[in-house]
Amino acid sequence: MEQGWMAIKDQGRRGHNFILNRAYDQELGGVQERLSRFQSEWPERHIDIGGAIWSYRRTGDSTCPLVMLPGVQGGGDMFFEIGLKLGRQLDMLTVTAPPIVGVRDLADAQAQFLHSLEIPHVDLFGSSLGGYIAQVFTIRYPHLVRRLFLSNTFVDAAPFLATQPPLAAISRMPASYLVNSNLKSMLGAPAFDSGERALHAVLQTLVGTTQSPESYKARVLTLLGAVPVSRVPLADNEVVLIDDDADPEILPQMRSTIRERYRNGRRYTIEHGGHLPAVQRPSAVIDVICAELLSEPLSNM
Repeated sequence: MEQGWMAIKDQGRRGHNFILNRAYDQELGGVQERLSRFQSEWPERHIDIGGAIWSYRRTGDSTCPLVMLPGVQGGGDMFFEIGLKLGRQLDMLTVTAPPIVGVRDLADAQAQFLHSLEIPHVDLFGSSLGGYIAQVFTIRYPHLVRRLFLSNTFVDAAPFLATQPPLAAISRMPASYLVNSNLKSMLGAPAFDSGERALHAVLQTLVGTTQSPESYKARVLTLLGAVPVSRVPLADNEVVLIDDDADPEILPQMRSTIRERYRNGRRYTIEHGGHLPAVQRPSAVIDVICAELLSEPLSNM
């Protein structure tokens, strides 16, 4: 998998920080076909953990899969582009959690989920809210996590939460109303490049359908209840940051805080990757995963 390495070598490097600039290189008209192909190649499975149904897709059977945790929107299928490219090389486990509210309860339930699949260790990739959940999970279960990827996420959501409606007001909303209202707002935002247009197409397909309104609402409530988290108990070289200076959801103060928290780890800035680069710039995310999990250490570059 040297392609990922060569692509990264060609980018700017500042110490442990790498700057990746990729155009959206997928066929925009083929988004729905690729999503359907991913869903067909790796059928969704379900498991009941204490009355809560976890949904997942898995591409292998190793003892240390790459577990992909999505943010608020879309569920595990948001990683379909990554799964199509790397599913044959890596044991990938994309997760759609049940509508559990509260990050600690969600992290504890996730540990039970992994235990039920007899998985002793994971490489953990969390996007947006999934990155926040991944940090809480790692703090509570550090013995289960080998490497942590934190993509476009935060350690303290206070600046973002200050602009949002009160948690109690959202709690009273019917789940379907919340989905329709938020989806209308998301899809109504201008799409300035092909990656953003692809994101709109994926959100329209997954949110409220593949991802149930109840699951979506639970993720929103978990986000609104987010409190600051401490540093994960992993070594610097076991934490990888992915971000974008122009991410519209992670405010500059939030981005600065998490960069400072993990300043001695490796950071990949995906320019124009937006908030969800796994959809908007999947090739760049694939390069990062290849560099970290399928090739030599960065120190040997």
